[in-house]
Amino acid sequence: MGPARRRIPDASPSPLAGEGEQGGEGLYLPLYEAKMIWHYDHRYGTYAGVASRSSTELPTPTPEDHADPTFLVQPWYWVPAKEVQARLDDWKRGWLLGFRDVTNATNERTAIFSLLPRVGVGHKAPLLTFERQSAPCISALLSNLTSIVFDFVTRQKIGGASLGFFILRQLPVLPPSAYTPEDLGFIVPRVLELVYTAWDIKPFADDVWREAGEDLRAGIRRQWEENAAETGGHIWDPPDWLEAYPEIRLPPSSLGGGGQDTAPAAGSRASSLPPSPPGEGGRDTAPAGPHASSLPPSTPAGGDKDVAAAGSRASSLPPSSPAGGDQGAAPAGPHASSLPPSPLGGEGRGAAAAPGSHVLPSPPSPLGEGGRGAAAAPGSHVLPSPPSPLGGEGRGEGLIPLPPFRWDEGRRAVLRAELDAYYARLYGLTRKQLRYILDPADLTEKELTDILDPWEEVTDPLEPRGYEERCRWSTFPGETFRVLKEKEKRQYGEYRTRRLVLEAWERLAGRR
Repeated sequence: MGPARRRIPDASPSPLAGEGEQGGEGLYLPLYEAKMIWHYDHRYGTYAGVASRSSTELPTPTPEDHADPTFLVQPWYWVPAKEVQARLDDWKRGWLLGFRDVTNATNERTAIFSLLPRVGVGHKAPLLTFERQSAPCISALLSNLTSIVFDFVTRQKIGGASLGFFILRQLPVLPPSAYTPEDLGFIVPRVLELVYTAWDIKPFADDVWREAGEDLRAGIRRQWEENAAETGGHIWDPPDWLEAYPEIRLPPSSLGGGGQDTAPAAGSRASSLPPSPPGEGGRDTAPAGPHASSLPPSTPAGGDKDVAAAGSRASSLPPSSPAGGDQGAAPAGPHASSLPPSPLGGEGRGAAAAPGSHVLPSPPSPLGEGGRGAAAAPGSHVLPSPPSPLGGEGRGEGLIPLPPFRWDEGRRAVLRAELDAYYARLYGLTRKQLRYILDPADLTEKELTDILDPWEEVTDPLEPRGYEERCRWSTFPGETFRVLKEKEKRQYGEYRTRRLVLEAWERLAGRR
């Protein structure tokens, strides 16, 4: 078992032992770098087998590795768990949401956002934090930031090689009020299948499940069953290292394995899933995650200028410079900047942020307001003000009773295309405008005359020969996703993303 999967002995102290207690002595967490993440994938790059940091690219784990829900990537640096906790002290979730700072308008994709376990994070992967927004709404935000429409706008806005908060503040992010319960019912289950493919992301799945209404939970369960029926799924078989982490909680009966309390076998439609645990709950501190190691790091966290550890040398960003630059390490905690009110829509209605803080109050829920304990609207998917995910009322309840979704490349491509098409509709685009974003060479000269006019000269843009002819004769001087298009033509013999997104657009047109 590699260092990234070393298990903390049961007798080892938790790095988050509780308020006023000293914990985490001798425990280390991996330091994630920006090149280790991709869309809906926190296991995109690994240092396993890499002998030098001279390369700017990392090997990507195989589909077989991704299909293993216990697989964890190997970092280059390790940082003290107590230092990570010190910077995440005000962030009580068991997961993080970050993005790649270093990017370019000519890359395969420009805006790269991803969920992460609760680990150390280098300064080139800034974090977004939210005070009170629900996990289902964060799912929608992640999908928005990952959509190809959002990426297209980002490519027009970015002028260098950095996607800093200065640029991010200017981008058109849909506010929570833009989503109806039906929208969340479509988006959230698909996002959960894309991100919850490993046990170390279970805290996020728990939060989504806990803060979802009955209808949304039923949709998540159907999504899991569809995945299991098509891919074989995973049985409820938590890895042994999970037992060392009370912060990543499991129903008590599931720890013994087997019996009626286990999740249905792969492909099964049975509903005998592990029950929610009794309301005794865990600590009111945030989880450290299954990555912690009780051994000293093999490489000190301060020996590389390009990667800053989330440890003792990390410094908080000054309020006047949210983009950070290269001035040491960006903090992986309460100082990590979040999106300002303008792109998220409206003024936040939660508690005011501390003076000088980049963490802003969350916008109102799209499904209502109300303080803690307020009843959700009938049929609502999201509780207006969910309880604290790690304490308070409901503590220990609402853990997701489903094992991770099985990673399947084909299904994931279709799901991402469906979300891309859905967001194109949420942004109010026409099919012609979506075709232009995917590939402007697809449009005829007459169609390009007025891009705001929904009229199309092409009856069936999915007809392969017609698309090839239009591209051959196109004289349009610009391009959008050329690198992606050429990569997929080499890999699949076609521009697969374009086809899948337009097919998803047609399916959505049929259900509306």
